[in-house]
Amino acid sequence: MTLYVILYSIVNDTKISIERKNSLKVGLSVYGEIIAPVFDSSSNIEIIEINNGEVTSRKLYTVDQADILDFFLKSSIEVLICGAISRQLESQLSAYTRVISFICGNKEEVLSRLLRGWNLTDLLMPGCRQNRFRKGCIAKNNISKGVIRMPRGDGTGPMGSG
Repeated sequence: MTLYVILYSIVNDTKISIERKNSLKVGLSVYGEIIAPVFDSSSNIEIIEINNGEVTSRKLYTVDQADILDFFLKSSIEVLICGAISRQLESQLSAYTRVISFICGNKEEVLSRLLRGWNLTDLLMPGCRQNRFRKGCIAKNNISKGVIRMPRGDGTGPMGSG
């Protein structure tokens, strides 16, 4: 039985955990031939079924964002690969599927790397390559704007109005 490797979205010290499986249902958030840059505004999900390391079926769905959670619940997608995604939506989708976010590039290249068990870190969006997943990206956001800490140091904001 051929096994292939799928990458988790959980990043620890820039290393991605690995799980071996022989069948998988993958959802790609797509815009034309590329991974959609922002999942929250994307309406196209390509579902790819993989068995023993080979693609057995592919189908493109147009999904209204208001129905996205129902779609994932009904379609039993095990892994979603997408571009940027809001924290709230990622948290909600994580109840149904593993989310690999901040991936960019051609969807065929992403699928090829997935089937070969190659690391997807080369396809991370710019700015997400140096251990900046969620915790790091969000925490460094204020630093990039020149704010090291709130002026009072108590989190109430410059004028005391949070």
